[in-house]
Amino acid sequence: MNFVDFSDFYILPKSPLGTPWCMSETALGDALCLERSKFVEIFLNSPKLCTRVLGVSDEKDATQAYTDRLERLSSHKNIQEAAHSINNENGIVKPSKPKYCMCWFMELDDSPMSKWCLETAKQTHFSSILEHIDAKLPSKPLPPPPPPPPPATSPTIGFEKLPVTLTPTTKVIGGIPDSRIPYRTVYHTGWAPGKKLPPPHPVEYKTFDPSKMGSEAYRMFISTIVPRPIALVSSMSVKGERNLAPYSYFGAMNHNPPTLAFSCCRNRNGEEKYGFAKDTLRNIKETKEFVVHIMSKWYVDVANHCCGPYKFEDDEFVISGATPVPSKMVKPPRVREAAVQMECKLEALHEIKDSSGMVKATMVIGRVVLFHYHASVLDDKTMTVDLDKLQPISRLGGNTYGQSFGCFDLPRPDRKY
Repeated sequence: MNFVDFSDFYILPKSPLGTPWCMSETALGDALCLERSKFVEIFLNSPKLCTRVLGVSDEKDATQAYTDRLERLSSHKNIQEAAHSINNENGIVKPSKPKYCMCWFMELDDSPMSKWCLETAKQTHFSSILEHIDAKLPSKPLPPPPPPPPPATSPTIGFEKLPVTLTPTTKVIGGIPDSRIPYRTVYHTGWAPGKKLPPPHPVEYKTFDPSKMGSEAYRMFISTIVPRPIALVSSMSVKGERNLAPYSYFGAMNHNPPTLAFSCCRNRNGEEKYGFAKDTLRNIKETKEFVVHIMSKWYVDVANHCCGPYKFEDDEFVISGATPVPSKMVKPPRVREAAVQMECKLEALHEIKDSSGMVKATMVIGRVVLFHYHASVLDDKTMTVDLDKLQPISRLGGNTYGQSFGCFDLPRPDRKY
């Protein structure tokens, strides 16, 4: 136990700093009761702290009050999940550091509070911590912190700060010598190769035969393969009739040469002479050209409006409000609003048939012959797209769309980056 650990809980509520993080007295008491046994021993031997936190100064009464509080805290699921260990006989959390940070309510960083704690620790001997803290505390408590701002109407896209650490590999796992994998990056603190990570729910299986499910298979399938990127595809007939439609059965197939694929399902309202093909597929079969755009948040309404039950001759550019821009290597126009535009030429078509031989979908495989990016979304140094600026939209189940936020970096096991 050292001064920095102590300051996390005792100094913060009445910090001498100008901009402290003010914990409530209740949160302070909970944190003190959950701390390591050595710390709890010092805490219970301090009449001032016992009076402040537990409301009693007598050591025997304070011990009973501490036990009761620890028992109450142990009933909370979030406390149980964060605790390192729990007594199997009585279900009480064993006082210790939490799993995910240095202390129960904060993880020290390079903040003014941390610097002040460290500087003060150098001037303080262990035996005089309590007296030194009393001398540092202002005579009057600081005013309570202002109420938190209301939640944003939509989540902020960005990267999640996680306890991802680089750890030297010391074991041979699965016959691979540690010289092959000199570094290990983990998402879950304490995980090592070979250690199991069980699901957070009971594992009981339900098994389905898709051939016997009917329309239920569609609902289950599209809510299973999630999130799916969305390709907004522009195409043109040999007569110059334009079409624009979104497809979420879409993905990247290769980078060299850059190849992508999307699937056009059977058009129940289509014409039999065209094989019930959707307008996009009819055009691509005729011209062998198309443009794929990545759907972004700022024009999602325009893109979504393109998937109505329009006639072949209807122009979705005009109907939706999308702005056409001439392409350079293919005839179908690009969508100006899209931050990523990929001019493509047809590589192959693959028909997907059911058990009766009926074509239910056609996979369109295209080769990208030219990329266009809005300059603001592309990092010229790394040649990567900035996720926060692209704001890509993905498809989930039902009518639900998704956004990409709360992301984290997790390099391959043989890399440090």
